[in-house]
Amino acid sequence: MNELLRQLALLIALVRRIVLLSLAFMCVVFAMAMCGEARAADAPTDPPGWRYTETIDGDTLAFAVEALPAPLARVLVRVRGVDTPETRRPKCEWEREARERARAFTAAAIKAARTIALADPAWGKYGGRVLARAPVDGADLAEAIVRAGHGRPHDGGHCARGAAA
Repeated sequence: MNELLRQLALLIALVRRIVLLSLAFMCVVFAMAMCGEARAADAPTDPPGWRYTETIDGDTLAFAVEALPAPLARVLVRVRGVDTPETRRPKCEWEREARERARAFTAAAIKAARTIALADPAWGKYGGRVLARAPVDGADLAEAIVRAGHGRPHDGGHCARGAAA
């Protein structure tokens, strides 16, 4: 009987978490639809509710979303269409340096931007991130990262092992 109650409590906790994450995602999508654009932190004005806070790595940006409860207000947005070297567990010195160059390039592009438009949002499959296209001042950020040699085109599937970014 105690085991059944414990399993029921775990199931209830899981359902609550799923509902909370679903609501958070709906809030993010709603806020993106209502706001349309997010501006770089140093831009004269931010759109209601969205504020760029940092570049996590070459293909992930962080935003503070006022419409969400405090524990969920930090939203990570993975830039759709590009893959850059990961910030965690680099396999060698080259990868460590490449990830920093990619992060620095993206951070500089965002810092210089007047606007960052977040388009076509979807719930990411890893890490609780939102996946979205990110035109910066009207130019596709993913394409700029690839053209600069800091990432490779990415369609959402698995990357080939050993492929250079």
